[in-house]
Amino acid sequence: MKKLMIDAVDGAAEQITILAVTSYEPIYRLAWLFNQQFGWNLAESDALSFMNESNDIQHFPVFAWNDAESGANLYLVQHSEEQDTLMRIVNYWLRFENVENVTDIVQKIKEMVEIMHVQEMKPTPQNKKTVIFRYPLYQNNL
Repeated sequence: MKKLMIDAVDGAAEQITILAVTSYEPIYRLAWLFNQQFGWNLAESDALSFMNESNDIQHFPVFAWNDAESGANLYLVQHSEEQDTLMRIVNYWLRFENVENVTDIVQKIKEMVEIMHVQEMKPTPQNKKTVIFRYPLYQNNL
C-alpha cells in the first residue's frame, strides 16, 4: 500500500498537527459534532484516492474546512478498515494546518463522550515523516 506522508517542505510540517481519532460515529456525524463544539464548518469534500500494491483503488472520505480569515485548514479523513491491524483502532485522522491553540482543541476533543481516544501523531527522530498526508493535502481552494 502506498503510504500517505507529511513532507517537511520549507518548514510546513511545523505548521501541521495530525490527530489520530477513535470514534464509532460516522464521519458526517463526527464532522457535525466538531462543527458544533468548535464553530468550524467542516463539509464533505472530494475523497482521497490511492492505488495499493494490488492495483486496487482505495478511497478515503474527507470533510474539510478552510478559514479564509485565519488561513487555517482542517481535514477530517476517515481511515480505511483495510489497513494493517495496528491501525484499525484509528477511525479518523484530523489534520490541522496553521491552527492556533491545538492543545486546547485536543483537550476538548478528549472530553467529548463520542470520542474514545485521541492522540497527536509526531515524527520520530529516526523518521522525519509521519504516515498520513502529503503536504499540501489539496491544491485547489476549498
